[in-house]
Amino acid sequence: MLFITARPARAVLPPRFGGSLTVRMEEKMKSLDPILATRPDEFNVIFCLYDPLVRARAKNNLDAALLETMPELSSDGLVYYFKLKKDVLFHDGTSLDSSDVLHTVQRLIKSRRSPYAWIFETMAGAMDYRSGKAKSLSGFKIIDAQRFEITLAPANRHRSVPVYLHETRRRHNSQLFRPVPSGQALSRHG
Repeated sequence: MLFITARPARAVLPPRFGGSLTVRMEEKMKSLDPILATRPDEFNVIFCLYDPLVRARAKNNLDAALLETMPELSSDGLVYYFKLKKDVLFHDGTSLDSSDVLHTVQRLIKSRRSPYAWIFETMAGAMDYRSGKAKSLSGFKIIDAQRFEITLAPANRHRSVPVYLHETRRRHNSQLFRPVPSGQALSRHG
């Protein structure tokens, strides 16, 4: 027996913002910090909170997410040129700029807990920065608020630079790291 019910047609209402969404997860989340997350269910939440510089698409294609276009590569294969989209805002209303990306890269390279710290080993000066031999990261150059360059060490010319970063921002001098989302969902920080 088949039951069919119908409801009267209704006009589409504008979206209502606010409220909360509860999602069941297999395990307790260990972190909302993108450089520490390891499980697919953690990334499902993280991808709602943070936007990457580039986003993976079907068939191994990448799309510029927070970039104007995909990075350009120098003729010698050592320098990647990036340009951020204008008017990208974090949830706290501050604008994304090149220094935010630098801070993310520095945090990742210096991290002793992240399983992804190896990603930037191909960048010029990354290992010296990680070990403390260098106070700054020589392979990252800020051109202006929207443009920056990543230079690979010469031995890594034929390797790619990872551009799938999540933005973070140094909020206060006394607070080394506090993520500030830029993605689809708004998070509440305690």
